[in-house]
Amino acid sequence: MTTTAPLSRPSATSGTSAPRARQSLTHRAVDGLARWVAPQAFSRRSFLVRAAIVGSVLTIAPLRWALRPTSAYASICGEGASCGGGWTAFCCTINEGANTCPPGSYVAGWWKIDRSPFCQGSARYIVDCNRTPGETCRCRCATGSCDQRRVCCNNFRYGQCNTQVPGVTEVVCRVVICTTPWTWDPACGTTVRTDNRTVTHNAPCLPGTNATAIDLRYQDLGLVGSELGAPTAAEATGPRGGAWRRFENGVITWREAVGTHVLTGAIAREYVELNGPGGALGYPTSEHGSVVGGPGVIATFERGIVIARDGVAAAVFGPAADLFAELGGPAGVLGYPTASTQPVGDGRGGVTRFENGAIYTSGAGAAALFGALLERYEHLGGPADSALGYPVGDTTGMQVRFEHGLLVIVGDQVRVLRGAIARRFLAEGGIDGPWGPPTGDQQDVGVVARAEFASRTVFARPGAAAWALTDPVLRHYLDVGGPGGELGAPTSDSFRTRSGQHRASFEGGAIEVSPVRDEARILTPRSTRSATEVQR
Repeated sequence: MTTTAPLSRPSATSGTSAPRARQSLTHRAVDGLARWVAPQAFSRRSFLVRAAIVGSVLTIAPLRWALRPTSAYASICGEGASCGGGWTAFCCTINEGANTCPPGSYVAGWWKIDRSPFCQGSARYIVDCNRTPGETCRCRCATGSCDQRRVCCNNFRYGQCNTQVPGVTEVVCRVVICTTPWTWDPACGTTVRTDNRTVTHNAPCLPGTNATAIDLRYQDLGLVGSELGAPTAAEATGPRGGAWRRFENGVITWREAVGTHVLTGAIAREYVELNGPGGALGYPTSEHGSVVGGPGVIATFERGIVIARDGVAAAVFGPAADLFAELGGPAGVLGYPTASTQPVGDGRGGVTRFENGAIYTSGAGAAALFGALLERYEHLGGPADSALGYPVGDTTGMQVRFEHGLLVIVGDQVRVLRGAIARRFLAEGGIDGPWGPPTGDQQDVGVVARAEFASRTVFARPGAAAWALTDPVLRHYLDVGGPGGELGAPTSDSFRTRSGQHRASFEGGAIEVSPVRDEARILTPRSTRSATEVQR
């Protein structure tokens, strides 16, 4: 750190350099060019370091270097970059790229720089890392490529942070943040000291004046000294004007509408696996938080959530996320997700599995299935092979609707109804209607479907309506072969005629049963009797 007004700047402490190595003709020529753009104080630095600085300045500040009478070193590191300038080096220069206080030092104080070009025009804060009392630190010059400022030389302390530590020790190095220090570290107070003399100070290991929001968030976390570790990819453009960047242990995302967010560990890995902001989750809208009422961590996104427990993460997104929240989240009836939402069936929908059930989604919405109901549905083949399709209705009662059928809970059994029979059953009031509950699964008798209920039996030919028969007509109908006999499928329900006869019509005729003698009369079509007359 620098000594600042009203204090006087300390004198420089010079270091020694190794003798210049012998170079080839080619190296001497290129070294001459590098020396032309670098201060003479650094002429003993190696050819490779000087060449790297020239390349860096052309990348970071090409116009500023081309249009202003300054060196390539100053364009990156700013004024007073030499050890003789009297200022303190940046921590990332001496701490292996980490923008954090190195071992043996502590956060001792800070000052503010107004309208910093390194913080997108907002305030920049310089945090002093002073030597911890009892530790040792040798006054020396930093060996950065251009940030060769002092280390452990300037005895000074602003003192807004860690006031429980007494005394004043040497400033080891400076941490740079664009976040208020008391937010960055609760051990810091809010008393502001402002010194704009260091407005140009920087180092190659810190973001430049073209820093993005992601760059600055990574800087404030500590760069490679943060939980994220080192970057593994360049910052990438995301959908809808956003961006994201991947690191060894996480990601940082940014979109103007939601700001910057940091994800680490299992949640970050699952997010990357799902294609980051370009995937089903969209951008994060929060960072990690504790799961209410249970273990693990949770992060929210534009279109879902990710929950991690015991190092394993699962994502719930789309309509499944909304229903999961309605059912109480991980503290509700479903428990924690055990796998991320995945496509299922013919691709029109998805499934998310939980400890105590599953949520199926489709264009018709989302439905949760539990216990024996879920087990039976998936045993039948789920949306792909069960002929039921996706669930479309309330799944908390005793009967659950699907695109092409119905599952009905009867005691400890789950009965299957499909097509016209399922629709007619619901129209009659379901298990609370006059039919009562089904006593078995719907079966196929040839090409005719048949389902048994508590008070009647129902038949339906594909593409036709469902008709319900009761005794005594049902009994005589089955005696003459049922749907496979000469009468074929029913074309009416059982009913009572005006004369009191039990009757039903069929494709091949009608059955009429006397209520007195239980005798059945089979009526078949005659050439002089139309089918309508027979059915009538």
